[in-house]
Amino acid sequence: MRYTNYKEYINRHLSPKRITHSFNTADSLIHLCDRFVPSITKEDAFFVGVMHDCCRWMSDEDLLHIATKHHISMERVEQDNPMLLHGAVASILLPTFKDPIDPKWQVAIRWHTLAHKEMGPLGAALYVADYIEVGRTFVSLQERETIIKLSSLEEMTLHILKNHISYIQSRAKVVSNSTNECKLFLKEGGVFE
Repeated sequence: MRYTNYKEYINRHLSPKRITHSFNTADSLIHLCDRFVPSITKEDAFFVGVMHDCCRWMSDEDLLHIATKHHISMERVEQDNPMLLHGAVASILLPTFKDPIDPKWQVAIRWHTLAHKEMGPLGAALYVADYIEVGRTFVSLQERETIIKLSSLEEMTLHILKNHISYIQSRAKVVSNSTNECKLFLKEGGVFE
């Protein structure tokens, strides 16, 4: 099988701003994995971080088509706002860029937008990294430092989920089932495995 060079792919398809975000997320993910998920190599964390938004350029129609074709289970909020499927679709396309692909990478990328109680430590680290990367203008330096000082991925994820849910509700939008379930799981003391 011929593989597509993933760095060439993102340079060809993503905007400069999205490329910077992807590299910033990869850098944050490397640091979080060093701290909380030492079984993930720097190279693998970099790959997952860079590729998490590799399908962000696709149209809603393309994302829905690919998700349907590959029988991806979709939440209602994803059907109503297909851009939320960019992680799910990216997870399906990962094998075209690298072999072997660890299923944990696919789960992490699948749930980096909505969060999921079964996203595992790598998924939680990616969820956090995507939120706290230095280019995120909606996260203050103080807020970023507060999150980084928390002692576990579970605490970090719960903190971000509370912010995320509050923001969605303030805009009178629907919070996804997986987001709500993840928050409840963590509030009840759940641990990512």
